[in-house]
Amino acid sequence: MAAILPLALDVATLERVILRPEEKMQAYMRNEVELGWLIDPQSKTVTIYSADRQLPSELVDPDRVTGEGPVAGFLLELKQIYDQL
Repeated sequence: MAAILPLALDVATLERVILRPEEKMQAYMRNEVELGWLIDPQSKTVTIYSADRQLPSELVDPDRVTGEGPVAGFLLELKQIYDQL
């Protein structure tokens, strides 16, 4: 039986990659990840993928992302991520 991961977090970069960040996140979700956050520092967006929802949702220029479901109560401040990339 495959282990279910509670959260996959990916920060999109401009580097050349084999899979586009969206494809990578979709692969995580197909492999039983419960929640995925795709952070794009370039556009300052966070796309939230959830096993409970068919389509991802997008936050535009959020200061933080608040955990839900398996990571309820977790808070990710995005300023440091944006400032370092």
